[in-house]
This record gives sequence, structure tokens and C-alpha cells, in this order.
Amino acid sequence: MNNLKKIRTSKKLSQFDLSKLSSITSTDISKSKNGKLYCQPGCRHRLSKALNISKKELLQKIKQRMVI
Repeated sequence: MNNLKKIRTSKKLSQFDLSKLSSITSTDISKSKNGKLYCQPGCRHRLSKALNISKKELLQKIKQRMVI
């Protein structure tokens, strides 16, 4: 989920802000971003809602990261 940082920063959100908006700890967001933690469907739903993007868009961005 390396693109998570790009999406988050394009929305002018800090990792702390995203953590508060999504109710996901900053630690888990960091681990997901670095590929050390699998982002469960509920996690993806909360992140997409907090970032105001579709779950499909978030998932596509995750898949792009995995292919590279």
C-alpha cells in the first residue's frame, strides 16, 4: 500500500489525521503502507471512507503496488 501515502498526502492529511478519521492506529497504517500488515476488508473500507475514495480505487492502488 505504498500508494496510500501518495493518496493521503494529496488530500493533505498526516498519518495521524488519517488514523483519527479511519479509527485505525497510526502503527497499523504504517505497517500496511510498508507491506508488513495485510489490510483486511474492514480496514480498506475505513481507509477509503476516510480518504473519500471508493474501495475499488483503493484496492486498485493496492494491486498496482503488489505487481511492481
